[in-house]
This record gives sequence, C-alpha cells and structure tokens, in this order.
Amino acid sequence: MLEVTKGKNGNGYDYFVINTDDGAFTISFEGNLDLYWAYKYHGNILELPETHTIHITKENCTVYYLIDALYQRIINGVPYDDIDEESQDYFFNWTLSDKNPQALVKDGVVCWHSDDYQYENASSVSIAPGDEEYLITFEKSKLTYDDGLMMSYAVRFRNSGSRYHPFNFAFMKMYADFKNYEPEFHQFQFEEMMYKPKTRSLIKEEE
Repeated sequence: MLEVTKGKNGNGYDYFVINTDDGAFTISFEGNLDLYWAYKYHGNILELPETHTIHITKENCTVYYLIDALYQRIINGVPYDDIDEESQDYFFNWTLSDKNPQALVKDGVVCWHSDDYQYENASSVSIAPGDEEYLITFEKSKLTYDDGLMMSYAVRFRNSGSRYHPFNFAFMKMYADFKNYEPEFHQFQFEEMMYKPKTRSLIKEEE
C-alpha cells in the first residue's frame, strides 16, 4: 500500500500524508513559511527507535518520481532551474563536498539535518536510492534542551537561513509539484499496474 492523503492545514496551505506499509510521513508548509517533513508515530517517542525507514516504491509512480526528481536535483547540484556553472561549482565544492563535515550528500545518500536544531542534535531525514525504490529514513533529535526544543522526528527546511541553502529550493520545488497532484483522481500508470511488492513475490515463490 502506498496512498496519499491531501488536505489543508490551519494556515490554508496544502499538506500531504504519505501512507505506506512501513508507516506514514507528512509533508507540509507552515505559517512560518518553512517546509516540514515528519514521520507520523504512535506511542511514547522516548520508547521508539532512533530511526524509522519508509520505502517509496512505484506502487504510486507520482510519489516515486517526485522523490526521484528531488534526489537527482540534489546529487547533481541543481537546486533550481537556470543555475549558472560558477554557482553549481560552488555548491559542489561546499554543500555537497566531502570536505564539509556537514555535507548534504554523503556516499550517495541525501541527509538533511533539521534547521530547528544544532547539527549534532538535530532530527534528520535521509533519501537513499534502492532497487526501484527510495528509502526515506527519519532519525529523531537528541534529548537536549540546548536548542529550546523537545525530541522530535520532524525536520524543518528553512527558506531563510538554512545551513543547506540553496537546496531548500529543491525541496520547495518538490512540494510545489506535489500540489498539482489530486489523490482522489489518481490515474494508474502502467508501471504501477506491473508493480509487485517484493514480499508478495517471495511468498509466491515459496508456494
């Protein structure tokens, strides 16, 4: 199962809930004009694991290709359209560079540490390519009051003052494109009809 729920938050902005067999996460634009991704959890956060991974497959091609386009923009150093070569070189040499201990991309994995926290205490979300899927992993923040915030899986993408500027534009581009999607009128694509979850394939082989 990979389903999307779309609605309006209290500020009148679109939000999305991506539901999967692994759990759900939300993408929302809030009244502070910043974007948020957050794992939806149940129970006491203190008792939950440090990380939680959600698989985005071609069961819903709209979501899969939105994540794919976001990932490709980041690893190719093109956070927005019409970027000039000099700026692209700068982004590669710092934000995406192995020379930067807080680089956005490490070993082919995009990992955004929330702009709400100091880097070492921040919650984070990572995007890693898999076998015809993307793995979205949320890591909760450390239990500290240094930042004046409580423990959370929520990840903030600041549109002003982000440590990863200008790659916040890539996430905002993904959100803007997502707004054009109407889950109630989802049109199934050929890839979706052909898609078979790996677990089902394994069960069938065992039978």
